[in-house]
Amino acid sequence: MGAIANGVSPEAIARQLNREGIPDPGGRPWRNTTIRGQYRRGTGLINNEAYVGRLAWNRCRYIKDPKTGKRVARPNPPEKWIIVEVPSSRIIDDDLWSCVKTRQAEIRALVEQRRAAKRQMAESRVLAGLKDKLLEPNRIDLFIREVQTEAMRTRRLPPTGAAWNASSTRKSKPSSDTSASPRGRSRRPPSSST
Repeated sequence: MGAIANGVSPEAIARQLNREGIPDPGGRPWRNTTIRGQYRRGTGLINNEAYVGRLAWNRCRYIKDPKTGKRVARPNPPEKWIIVEVPSSRIIDDDLWSCVKTRQAEIRALVEQRRAAKRQMAESRVLAGLKDKLLEPNRIDLFIREVQTEAMRTRRLPPTGAAWNASSTRKSKPSSDTSASPRGRSRRPPSSST
């Protein structure tokens, strides 16, 4: 934990432990995910609250994926967690724990900034491409024709052009049949009982 608090990455720690021949808790070579885990699920060494004397249950539930048939972990909301204080299991102090958590929050913030920057760069590239390539008049005309054709095919939008203008200006005559239903079909007169 001290190495993480001092800025050493989980990847560097895993490499060092593997060089020294120290296996992970499962007897396998170390990976950075064994150390950093998943923050929201509370997995990994730096998220294990047992080190500060807290045991947590019900952090996640398992469901069966209908497509693959495999069990998939889903995190439970924090209000469903069961947390018990066990001071006898504490092996690190609160100061070191808070340093590690602060470092972890800094790393998460950097990752989010990088994701946002990548997204902004991708969006600006797409918008530049739209501006440069798709805003040419002949491509806009082609696009409009394709949208109109598809709309007429699926009957989602009214057709355009002279035929539409002529049909929309005609007025239908009101029906003189008072027995016509709202759907245009004649209603049967009520039957009289004799």
